[in-house]
Amino acid sequence: MDAHRFHTLLAEFNASFEELNSTISNVVTVVEQVTNSMEKSAHSVEAITEQSRIIADNNQQIASISERNVALTQTMEEIVHRFKM
Repeated sequence: MDAHRFHTLLAEFNASFEELNSTISNVVTVVEQVTNSMEKSAHSVEAITEQSRIIADNNQQIASISERNVALTQTMEEIVHRFKM
């Protein structure tokens, strides 16, 4: 009877251990998925940051061109004004 009880305990221990092992494997899989998602998010943030920098540079160029156009328009108005007199 003791041998049968010992065998039963070992079988239960084995089943519990396999369940624990499966749970740990699932946790590892989920952690890997979260890590991959975080890496993708980090790359996306880097790409967004770079695009934002490019947009800011382009906006600065547009502002400079607009200022130059204002100056050229004033010069043009002065020239046209000379011909009106």
